[in-house]
Amino acid sequence: MLRYNLAIRLTGNELTGSGATLVGTYLLAHWPIVTLALASGAWLSRDPRSRVGVMVAALWFAATVVTFTLWKPLWDNYFLWTLIAPALLAGAGVARFLSRRVLDPTASPRSRLLSALAVAALALSLAPRSIPWRGRSATMEAVVRDLQSVTAPGEYVVSDDPFMVFVGGRRAPPPLADTSNKSIVTGFLSSADALSAMRRYRVRVVVLGTGRLARMDAFLRAVRSASIDRRVIGDHERMVIDPARLR
Repeated sequence: MLRYNLAIRLTGNELTGSGATLVGTYLLAHWPIVTLALASGAWLSRDPRSRVGVMVAALWFAATVVTFTLWKPLWDNYFLWTLIAPALLAGAGVARFLSRRVLDPTASPRSRLLSALAVAALALSLAPRSIPWRGRSATMEAVVRDLQSVTAPGEYVVSDDPFMVFVGGRRAPPPLADTSNKSIVTGFLSSADALSAMRRYRVRVVVLGTGRLARMDAFLRAVRSASIDRRVIGDHERMVIDPARLR
């Protein structure tokens, strides 16, 4: 695990630019939750019982930002860690607000209703930013429907986008659950590994869409040679293969 995360043979896939700029850009893109965390921290710190928790969250956030400012190489999925402390702090603030304005027996019905509506509106406004559909093409829904039409529920499917497989209600072979650029470039996932997993889990369908598996030439040649049905949907390619022809 340590060798995987400290691999130095990564080239051409990590993010370029200064860590400070990349972190700042990511936090600006998620400004609502950062703003809510700042407001929650300021409010909670007025209570001496909550100050230690606020300080821990602040130090956690600062340590994460400093680490990513100095760390190389950086990958875009790393930056989600910068939002964990702000999310916890924001959640604590919302919980305190609910306990004071909604759950408090002395609060008036009108106050409870308005407070509950405010929290619901906040949740609806934050959700699209907190759970971004990053890297997903506009054709995802069509690809999922096509995948479901050629496979059975729970069937194993190989894809360079395991999230799409999950959305479709299918399963990815455990050895191929991580088809990231990092796994491929560092050699932790090879063509031989992928083909072996396909045989072991009797995979009939392969879906390509992110371009990550394009680095595995031997794997792609074997899959395309064994393909008996192929369909291109937007930037995705779905192939049904004959396991007997897979070499």
